[in-house]
Parts: sequence; structure tokens; C-alpha cells
Amino acid sequence: MDEVLSGVDHRRTPRTIDLLIVDEVHASAPSGRGKYALDSLRTKAIQRIAPHCEHRLFLSATPHNGYKESFTALLELLDPQRFARGVDPNPEQLSRVLVRRLKRELREELPRNADGSIRFAERKVVAMPVDYPDDEHRAHDLLERYAESRRSHHNKGSKRSAADFVTLLLKKRLLSSPAAFANTLAQHRQTMEKHDRGSEATENQMRLAWERSDDDAGDDEAGEATAEALATASRGQVPLTDEERTILDELAGWVEERRHRPDARATALLDWLTVTCRTGKDGWSDERVIIFTEYRDTQKWLVDLLLTNGFGGDGGERIATLYGGMDTDTRERTKAEFQAHPSRSPVRILVATDAASEGISLQRHCWRMLHWEIPWNPSRLEQRNGRVDRHGQPHPHVEIRHFVPEGWEDDRSGFATELGFLSLVAHKVEQIRDDLGSVGSVLADQVGDAMLGRRSSIDDDAIDRARSKPGTKVLQVERKLREGLARCHERLQESIDELGLTPERVHRVVDTALEVAHQPRLIETDEPGEFRLPALAGSWQRTSEGMVDRLSGDELPFTFDTDLAAGRDDIAFCHLGHRLVTQSLRLLRAEVWSTGAGSLSRVTARTVPPLADVLEPGDVGVVCHARLVITGADGHRLHEELVVAGGRLRSGRFARIDTLRDLDTLIDTAGPPPTDTSALDPLVKWWDDVVEPGLSRALERRSEAVQESKQRELAERADAEADAVRAVLTNLRRQITADLDALTDERAEQLSLFTEPEREQSQRDLEALRRRLDEIPDEIEREVAAVHRRFTDPETHIFPAAVTILVPAGDR
Repeated sequence: MDEVLSGVDHRRTPRTIDLLIVDEVHASAPSGRGKYALDSLRTKAIQRIAPHCEHRLFLSATPHNGYKESFTALLELLDPQRFARGVDPNPEQLSRVLVRRLKRELREELPRNADGSIRFAERKVVAMPVDYPDDEHRAHDLLERYAESRRSHHNKGSKRSAADFVTLLLKKRLLSSPAAFANTLAQHRQTMEKHDRGSEATENQMRLAWERSDDDAGDDEAGEATAEALATASRGQVPLTDEERTILDELAGWVEERRHRPDARATALLDWLTVTCRTGKDGWSDERVIIFTEYRDTQKWLVDLLLTNGFGGDGGERIATLYGGMDTDTRERTKAEFQAHPSRSPVRILVATDAASEGISLQRHCWRMLHWEIPWNPSRLEQRNGRVDRHGQPHPHVEIRHFVPEGWEDDRSGFATELGFLSLVAHKVEQIRDDLGSVGSVLADQVGDAMLGRRSSIDDDAIDRARSKPGTKVLQVERKLREGLARCHERLQESIDELGLTPERVHRVVDTALEVAHQPRLIETDEPGEFRLPALAGSWQRTSEGMVDRLSGDELPFTFDTDLAAGRDDIAFCHLGHRLVTQSLRLLRAEVWSTGAGSLSRVTARTVPPLADVLEPGDVGVVCHARLVITGADGHRLHEELVVAGGRLRSGRFARIDTLRDLDTLIDTAGPPPTDTSALDPLVKWWDDVVEPGLSRALERRSEAVQESKQRELAERADAEADAVRAVLTNLRRQITADLDALTDERAEQLSLFTEPEREQSQRDLEALRRRLDEIPDEIEREVAAVHRRFTDPETHIFPAAVTILVPAGDR
């Protein structure tokens, strides 16, 4: 990257890239698992690329991980003139760049789908009660006894933290499955029996080990990340006592007995699947379900359980899996099978790890999802829910299920209390999902406390303090934003109508491009509006990408009609961004602006009804479409539009048609080409001496009119942009000045709590803020001058594109 990109100063680096788009941008935010968020490799990569990009678009459903320095770092990458890392963002400035559209808002604001269904499904969270037997309660109690014994060896410090660390690792797996717990228990016993376990681990080392074991849980098939985390936590710990060995032996015996037969949850799962997916002993309904689990061990255990109990169908075809270690082809085929209509794919049950919980659409034919265990990270919980609760879900509601102990509200046992707390978390996430980004870390910390026996209820006050509360100005800006988006939507529809973006016209564009490129025409099928690709040559072969059925490998028919493709997986939709359409448009644009003799004619003749006093029988009309561009002194494009100018030829004289309404009427009413071409003879005779000079003057006059109308508008834009950049930077200087001293004092007090990497990151951030503050005055002067320079001495350029000759109907 350093070899390709030059400088790194966002104020001076040439911005040679037009647009940077970062999807799931929360994954590029500084990591916030310790006391202070640290730059990740992804953060550093975006920091390196962003200064070279003129425009930046960051996309995320959960942009805020609860750490101010992490969120503000993303904001600084997005717009370094409005925001600075570590400084509380001005709410009004934030609302100008943060477009936050919630499904509930869109459900209220947008009209229903054409079939009357709502655009976004309602979500229902369902707790499934389970009657856990006494032996499962006892296993939990044994683990609690073991954890308390290990904690009792240390009163405070990292050694006690290491004991809590192991407790959380073991408890997460105990609450997942006997298989996951058995493997982790064996690894823990093995690490604790080693005589030389190394020196005591620091809190930062344990944090990193926890992150890896947590992030890689769904891919850690060999248990390497878990083994590393347990080995890290065991360093410097006192050896196991005889009592602790006895507890571990009893837990090992219990889990060995349970791992090969269904537990209470598994029995409840089988009953639910029987009702949901089966129709009698051997029959299957069209209903599909997704089961999410954190661990690959649990996933394999669940699949074996389902197969053993007859839920696999013939050869296991009814069950599919998704996990992080899959090869790309297998993964894509699995997604295609689950997204295909039930009549085309036998899959009914998808068992997935959290590697499939982000960025994957699984909603087309599935509206039921089950959390086998509730993730302790609320953002991960919401990511799972989003696989079915998303745009394009055809069912009116989605069902999100999880397990809870029967009668847990009145059960004071630690087992029931902890599982009940996780159920509360699942319901709380549903209540606060609009603010989950800023609240998620608070709720995650409370989950950790609950699993260590430090709390039994959710602290709503802490959550309310973390939730965003917009002020009056922000609400005004958000209202204006919604109004602006509504206007943009209306303008989009108007543009579609004005440009005539119909399926028939897109089809004509593609057919014309294929003809110009000497390729065969599209093949029409027996179904109206559906086509197949002919055998194409050269670069056109690549336009068939995405037109192959992932299930059968057969070529799919395609359509240019959105309505025809809606909700179907047996046809491809060729939208304006599809390779076939973009390559066709690219070729036709090149032909239009070509200065030599091209394959595309830019002159056409049409008949029109006579228009009194404008174009009458015996006249010949000539209309030219042209691209008009206004540029500033540095060549910056200030304005662009498609203009039309023309006139009529009558008795050897050319007269301009100055009224745009008349020109539009003539163009809109144009019909087929004239059958008698002799009507064009006067035009041929007078073209060089009369028509072409007159048409050029008409274009010049139209160009002057546009420039005159835009002159005042451009001057106002220049002043407005200069004032805006001055206000934005002045506000940033004010924000940094107000926060810098407080941040310095706050960090000084917290340094003793930080790890060494966190201290270094904190110091770098403070030094960057001081440099930024010193640079702002010069930047204001430089940016304001650049704005005025961009609007200085505007020049108008006009590029004729096509000529239409109009012959009044009835003429000859």
C-alpha cells in the first residue's frame, strides 16, 4: 500500500480516489475490549487509504461500540474537518453526516409493497421454557464451587482476574453444550497440570487471549484459540488442590455421560422442530429454521443429534451448516440452497456459527431463528437476528427464539438466575436496539458480572445514561434530513420518468450495444420480458456473471423488469449496475462522444404532428441534444446538464425555436421515421450554409442563457461553501480547546489502569489533538481560498451529442 499511495496528510494529500466505501465499518473501529480502544490493523489500513479519497461512505448497523475514542476515531476518518478523535462530537455536526434510518421509521413513513405487505417485518422474541433436570443444576453448582475455590487463592490483582477469566471460559461452554464444555474442561485440566506454566500473565495478555478465543469460537475446530487462552490464564496460578481435582473429575464424569445423548434443551429443540418442519412421520413442510451457536464443537454436536433423531432426511439433505472454516464455493452453495425456494432445495434446517451472523442474507424463505445459547455480546446477538430480520423478508413478522429455565423468575438457584438474566438481555436488546451501538458494551459488562455472581438484574439506569439523547437542534436537523430524503426519493422517481428508464428502453440499449459490438441479439424466451444470453465473444463473455443457478449450474433467464424479478430465485435481474448493462452503456457513451466515424448514428429523422406557428407543413425541424458543463478556474466541474436547442428550416431560412416548451412538445410527440425521404431534400441542400450555422448559434444562445441563469447561483454557492468550511473548522477548534485540558487530566488519572499499549495509544491520541489544534487556523485560510478559487472565472463548454430531424406529418 505504501508503494501505491503517497502522503498521509489529509489536508495536503492529493485525493486521487473519488469514493471510498467501507461496509461493516464497525469492524475497522479501534478495538474496545480493555480500558482504552486500540487501533487495529483494519483501523490503520483505513487511516492510510482515507486521505486519498475525495468522498467517504461508511456503512454499519452498529457504528458505536461504547468507547468514545473508538467511535470518534471512525468519525475523524469519515470527516477530519468536523471531528477529532477523543473529542465529543458536536451533535449538530454529527447529525449532518450520520444518516440513521431505523426500520420502524421506514415502516411508518414508506408506503406498503405493491402486494399490500409491509416493507419490514415485525420482530417477536419468544422464550422457550425448559425443565432442566437436577443433574444439570448440579453441574453448574460444581463449576461455581470450583470457581470460588480458585478465586479464594487470590484476593486481588491479575491472578484473581485470571481465575475469573477461566470461570467465564468454562461457563460459556457449559451453557452451550456438553461437547463444547468437555473439550474446554479437558484443555483446562491439561494446562493446570503442567509444572512450568510460565510467569504471571498481564491483564493485557489475558484480554488479547479472550478476544481471540471469543472471535474465533466459531472457527476454532482444533481448539487452538481456547487452549492458548487457558494457557495464558494458568500462568502464575497456584496448582490445583485435591478438592479442586475432585470437582474437575466429577464434572468430567458428568459431561462424558451427557455428551452422547440429548440434554433438556435438545429435547425441547427436537419437539419444536417436529412441530415446525415436519408433517407426519416422514413428511416435511416448506418451513425453514436457523439455529445459531457460538461454537463449532456445539454445531457438530447439534448436527449429530439431529441426524440421529431423523431430521437429516435422505443422506442428511435436510440439514446445512455454515461456519468460518468453510471454503468459499461450499459456503456460497450452502447459502444458495437455503435461499432457494423450498420446492427447489430440500434444506430445512441451517445450523450456523457466528461466522455466518454478519453480512449474510438468509431471509428469503425463512422467518424463524433460534439462539441455541444467548451470546454475551449484545451486538453479536443483534447481528444474528439481522440474518432474517432484514429488507426483503416476505413474512409479516420474524420469530426470534431462545431457551429459558421453566419458572426461573421464582428460582433462586445460580443456574436459573444466570440463564434468566440472559433471557432478560435478549428482551432488552429488542427494546434498545435503536441505541444498541452506544449501550452494547454497558450491557455486555453486566452480562460478565452476572456470570460471576456479581449481579442478578439489569442496571437500567446505566443503560439510560449511555443511550443517546438528541437535543433540539439535532432533532431539527434530523427532521430536515428526513424531509430531504423524501425529496430525494421524489426526485429519483421524477428522474426515472423523465429519462424513460423503463425495462423496454434498457432492453433496447443492450440490443443496440450488442449490434454495435457485432454480437448476436438477446434471445427472447416464451415468457414475456424474459431473455437468455446468446453465445458472446471477447469481453462480452464476462457479462454473463451472476446468471448461473448456484444449485443446478444451469444458465438462468434474466429480465430488466424489477417487478418480474421480485421474490424469485429462478431468474436474474439485470439492473442498471449489472455488468451487461454497464458494458452496453459504456460502449454507447464512447460512440456518442467519439470524434471519428463510429458505428452508432447520431442523427435520426422522425415525423411529428404540426405545431401551429412553430413547425408547419413544408418546414423541417432540427433539434440538437448537447451536454453542457460549467467548470471553474482549476477545471473543477461546477454544473452539468443535458440541454436542447433547435429551429426550423423554411424557404431556405433557419429560425431558432426559443421556447423550450415548444421543443419539448415536438420531441415528446415524435413518431416513426418519414416514409417519404424527399421531405429531407431541403435540409440536405441548405445544411452547410444555413442549417448547421443556425443550429450552432442556437446552441451558443442556449449555453449563454444557462450560464447567465447560473451565474448568481454559483456565486452564492461559493460564499455558502466558504462560510460552511470556516464554521465547521472553527467549531472543531472550539471543541478541541474545550475538551483538551479535561482529556489530559482524565488520561493522567487513568494511566495507572491502562496497559502499556493502551498508554501508548492514549498518548498518541493526545499529541495528535494538540497538533490538530495548532493546524486549524492555517487550514481555515487555505480551505476558504480553495473554495473561492474553484468558483473563479467559470467557463461553459458544450458538447453536441445527437441531432433529430423533425418532419411535420402530412408533408408530402
